Amino acid sequence: MKRLLFRLFFICLTALVIGLVYNQIYPNGIKWPMLSPGLTSSADHLDITLISADSAFVLWNREEAMFLDIRSREDFALDHIKGAHNIPLNELVRGIVPADLISGKKWIIYDEEGDMRNLQISARFLVSKGIHPAYILFGGFLNWLDRDYPIERGVSV
Repeated sequence: MKRLLFRLFFICLTALVIGLVYNQIYPNGIKWPMLSPGLTSSADHLDITLISADSAFVLWNREEAMFLDIRSREDFALDHIKGAHNIPLNELVRGIVPADLISGKKWIIYDEEGDMRNLQISARFLVSKGIHPAYILFGGFLNWLDRDYPIERGVSV
């Protein structure tokens, strides 16, 4: 019996380690500082939080949150989360941030599929500009679509 428990524990521990390593290598994976915000020394990670589509919808429905779409203007024009603002990633990192982004609302950043690398860059930039806290929509716009939450289609920019 002890041998069986030891084997089970070893298999679970091995699976956990392999999963964490794969997550760090995978381009869309959640990097270690986002997995353990309390253990990192970087202060900006404390103001960046992952949020599920369900939680984001609740905040949006209560009008406590605004969405920032970092996809291209063309993709945004096709469809986007209802009421979202669009600043493509390349403009955002060049410092092009409208004054209306700085408000008392929570900002939820999203892209198409939830590319954590780009979303973390965007979130760090917003935090550095004084927009606290910044939320990252886990799974991106596709996760929002999967749940049939409100979107706008064909709105030109």
